Amino acid sequence: MRLKPATERLPSTESEALSTIIASLELSGAPSVSESFCDEKHDLGSGKVINCANISNTWHITEITLRGLTLEGYVSADVKNLKYLEILDLSINNIRSDIPPELGSLSHLTELDLSSNKLTGSIPPSLGNLRNLTILDLYNNQLAELIPSNLGNLKKLEKLDLSYNQLTGPIPERLGNLKMLETLEFSKNQLSGAIPSHLGRLEKLKTLYLYKNFLNDNIPPSFGSLSSLEQMDLSYNRLSGSIPGELGKLGKLERLDLRENELNGSLPKELGKLSNLQTLYLSSNYFTGNLPDEYENIAAMENFYISGNYLTGPFPKFVTKWVNLSVLASLLASPMHWPWVDHMITAKRNAMLCVAVKTWDLGGNNFEDDLPSEIFNMTNLLTLRVSDLNNTGFQSKKSINLTKMSTLDLSFNNFTGVIPNSILNLKAGTMFFSGDVINQTILRWINNTVTSKGGISYNKLTIEEAAVNNNL
Repeated sequence: MRLKPATERLPSTESEALSTIIASLELSGAPSVSESFCDEKHDLGSGKVINCANISNTWHITEITLRGLTLEGYVSADVKNLKYLEILDLSINNIRSDIPPELGSLSHLTELDLSSNKLTGSIPPSLGNLRNLTILDLYNNQLAELIPSNLGNLKKLEKLDLSYNQLTGPIPERLGNLKMLETLEFSKNQLSGAIPSHLGRLEKLKTLYLYKNFLNDNIPPSFGSLSSLEQMDLSYNRLSGSIPGELGKLGKLERLDLRENELNGSLPKELGKLSNLQTLYLSSNYFTGNLPDEYENIAAMENFYISGNYLTGPFPKFVTKWVNLSVLASLLASPMHWPWVDHMITAKRNAMLCVAVKTWDLGGNNFEDDLPSEIFNMTNLLTLRVSDLNNTGFQSKKSINLTKMSTLDLSFNNFTGVIPNSILNLKAGTMFFSGDVINQTILRWINNTVTSKGGISYNKLTIEEAAVNNNL
């Protein structure tokens, strides 16, 4: 909507540049462009916006949004003549060119979104000249080579997404100067070296995604200063050392993913201070020792993955106080493939990771002691998988209240004792007793009741016939 018409038409340099850009992108059905372009209304259709603004009584192009139109072609260097351009969004197309260095001359640009194209070449260092830029999104292209260090000049930047490319080399330390940054995503590249401690200066950062690279060395203790952080994913790298206790200061953290690294040592009790933490992935590392009792205080926990480590000690009974859990899974290391487990990923040391919406995963460790009887009265549980525990008994209450249960797996344990008859009244559609002694009554019940059956051989679970016949 134009509040005040300009007396001067669109400069010819801009009308010619816009015409060239439209042609280079092979935009079909585009209107003809002339100096009177901004004097007229144009219905460009969905995903197409070309806006003008009256600046000093002259029309200028301030926005080009051509999003999700399967455009091909290239980005013309003539874009440099749109000197008042503030927004350039060409995302979700099939543009195959390099990024023209001339974009770096657009001093008024605030948003540059070229994500989800097929851009090649390197990121032009000239983009570091865009001092008014708040969004730089180059996600999901084929960009290579180094991240330009002078992107650290973009002091107004709030979002920097270079993920899903082929970038190499280290993360520039100068990015720690981006004090306004809220989102930093470099995932799925080929970045290497240590994570710069200077990133700990980004006090407004809410999302930090560096997963699936070749980053090594320690997690910087300075990350404990990221007071606004809500999401941190450093998984699938080569990080080593222990988890710094300073991470326990991240009071707003909701998701912490450190799986598939080379982290070691004991787990820091300070993580128990993360009262808003909902998802914690620590799977497939080299952690040792006990699970700290302080983790009982993480009341918001929904997903807990810790398989494929070397943890010992008693079975963590505090899980029964995590009232938001709907899936409880404990899957241990196994040299065999279990085809009946849906959505599984084989991890290091043959540990299995359960991919579920709300999951508790303690597999691949050496926990001992009995399975807490309170587990069988967690009414929100949808899935219970407890396999290969090094325990001594099956201690369940006479009344089992798993009314929402859809999957029950008690395979490959060292359980002894009695299974109450109430467990046979569950309406679970999928049940597994592989590795447990099964009597004929339960075999008949499985055949008649369960819609999807798993293995029922190689069993160690003692099921007394009296428990099946009595109303326990």
